[in-house]
Amino acid sequence: MNLELPGGANHWRGPALAVAARRLVHLGRHDNTWTTSLAFFGLAVLTGLVLAVLVLLVPPLYLFLGLGGVVFAFLLLSKIEIAILLALLLRNWLGQFNYLGGDTPLHPNGLIGVAIIGGAGVYFLLSRIDLSRLRAFWPFATFTAIYLLALLRTGEHIMDGLTVVLRLSTALAIYAVLVYKLDSRKKINWLIAAVIAAQIQPTVVGLVSVARGGGMDLGAGQIVRSGHSGQGAFLAMILAFCLVPLLHANTARRRLLWGSLVGLFAVGLFFSYGRAGWIGFAITAVVIGLMKRSKLLIILPIALVLLIVLVPTALERFSEIDLQHLGDSNYSSSTLAGRIEMWQASLRDWATSPWLGAGYGVGRHQLKEYSGRMASMLHNDYLAVLVQTGLIGLTVFIIWHWRWLVEILGVYRTAHNVYDQILALAVFAMFFASLVVRITDNVIETTEKLYPLVALVAAALALPRIRAEEAMSSDPDLAEGQPGGWQSRIVTPKAPHASSPPGEDSQRRRPPGRWERGSSTTEDGWIRAKKRPGNRQSPP
Repeated sequence: MNLELPGGANHWRGPALAVAARRLVHLGRHDNTWTTSLAFFGLAVLTGLVLAVLVLLVPPLYLFLGLGGVVFAFLLLSKIEIAILLALLLRNWLGQFNYLGGDTPLHPNGLIGVAIIGGAGVYFLLSRIDLSRLRAFWPFATFTAIYLLALLRTGEHIMDGLTVVLRLSTALAIYAVLVYKLDSRKKINWLIAAVIAAQIQPTVVGLVSVARGGGMDLGAGQIVRSGHSGQGAFLAMILAFCLVPLLHANTARRRLLWGSLVGLFAVGLFFSYGRAGWIGFAITAVVIGLMKRSKLLIILPIALVLLIVLVPTALERFSEIDLQHLGDSNYSSSTLAGRIEMWQASLRDWATSPWLGAGYGVGRHQLKEYSGRMASMLHNDYLAVLVQTGLIGLTVFIIWHWRWLVEILGVYRTAHNVYDQILALAVFAMFFASLVVRITDNVIETTEKLYPLVALVAAALALPRIRAEEAMSSDPDLAEGQPGGWQSRIVTPKAPHASSPPGEDSQRRRPPGRWERGSSTTEDGWIRAKKRPGNRQSPP
């Protein structure tokens, strides 16, 4: 190698490797970063060696989940809203690993819930909290506290109650962080994309399975076949959400995007045979049609009824909604009669403690002993809340949902741009559909329904604050002296202008002529008005 160091020069000439070495030495000598660079190099080498050993000793699945947990923990401490988006995106995929927890919530989804709760707690403890940003938070928090207190009455079924409380507490943490931290339309769009993308993959896989003659696996270990229920309830909720942007799409690209999503989820809902989902979507379509005065949405439920009547498989599914097998212990099916029997059994347990409830484990154990059938959820959110937390819990539950409903409608009615109106109406449609499907399904006890719902509600309720902050940032006069969250500032009074008479601290003397106050930056802060016909300016 021919390396030459010219006199007075401070660089080497030679191959690229020598140049890189020279720059590294130069960086260490002049910027005092040699130790830092060496430390990072050693850390990288050590990490590589550790990973190499782990690959040999640990199964790839556990290694992948462990490394993912490290990355997730880092995001929780640095960008907690990004960590929540990642959890929403992967929730269905991680559901296949729930078996790792056995009968406990200590599986990947459960551990992510614990991490989100801890991350949210650290974030709010280390931040200066502005309670005005936590819109419609306290009814939800009160209901979660009531559910937490219900653990004291659970007894031997403590693990069932702990699982429900963990899911509800995680949903509360997700809502609090997003309604507090979302600060731009871009982040809201990423949130919507994560929620929708999480449902696309299992729906497509399920439809492919149906095309091959098998069942439809929609995630969370639930197999959807004729005669079994699955995720039809959430498909109805996400379908109602996507329907609103489709109705407002004004370009070919947007029509193609939202039309494809509506078509995909509609076909998935059909093959899920989810009766509650079909009914919930039909009623939601009628309500949105009345709000928007759209004849198409009002006619849509009629088309759905015709579809049920004309398609044999759909008609067979709805034919099970009868009461002729009520009280028949030899007939085992998830029909309306079977669910009414579960509801009757749960009300007997509720009667033992009407105000505070009977605690958890009712659907999993007592109902099984009463009816002689397999343990399952109550398939009714309102009744489940009544049985588990009593009349007090049900009252707070209704207040919480009523508050959210009113707040979402308020955002929709006061929105000043099309984007806010569409998002608020779409979230309202999704939330209203969830209220309908809760009559024969569970939402607050299931991760795949509860987490996306509270996340999108938080996005809708954060819109007024986001718009107010954008207005203040674009207008310095509005931003001065206003509590702008993280960017509030102290404004010092300006000294009087030298040419202003006493008492005129905030105004400057106008030059002669017709002038108007403007936003342009000029020497005196004034701009001359344009001449108009018939308008004569004052002489100088």
